[in-house]
Amino acid sequence: MDYRRQDTVGRMIKVPDNTERLAFREACLDDAAFYLKLMNEPGYLAYIGNKDITDVGKAAAYIEINQLQSYRVNGFGSYVAQRKSDGQLLGFSGIYRRDGFDVPDIGYAFLSGYHGKGYAREAATSTLAHAEHNLGFKELCAIVSPDNDRSIKLLKAIGFSWSHSRTYPATNDPIEVFSWKALGYSG
Repeated sequence: MDYRRQDTVGRMIKVPDNTERLAFREACLDDAAFYLKLMNEPGYLAYIGNKDITDVGKAAAYIEINQLQSYRVNGFGSYVAQRKSDGQLLGFSGIYRRDGFDVPDIGYAFLSGYHGKGYAREAATSTLAHAEHNLGFKELCAIVSPDNDRSIKLLKAIGFSWSHSRTYPATNDPIEVFSWKALGYSG
């Protein structure tokens, strides 16, 4: 199912709206070196997991299989966040379909050099608005490592609330599940 909607002149809305400091775009194979760097940072490995991205070729394959296919199949996915002032790639934020979950999941990751500057919150807020207003989602979840205090704080700040603890189906690692519902939605 394609969840994208058309804007007032008939163009497909595919990415979150730009923010004051960030622009978003779909990932492409040219982003492989960036993905390799980000996915091997200690915080990514600790809180998101080791995806065995050890070279640019594996990073490109990951983008093709996980990002580009999600755009084609779901109409949404992970969006590269870059600084508007200079085009610097900072991280990504997106909406994901995960096996074992009833609703899509919001996720984000930024290079450690950009932590603590509000970029993740800015990106997550725009991604959440995109999910609600452009994709029509009335409910999302977020899965977080129990010791990822920064991410838990961010999720609460943008309107998510703790739902329950469980294990992640693919790895059996413990996770905390947070949920968000659109204002007025009771489903």
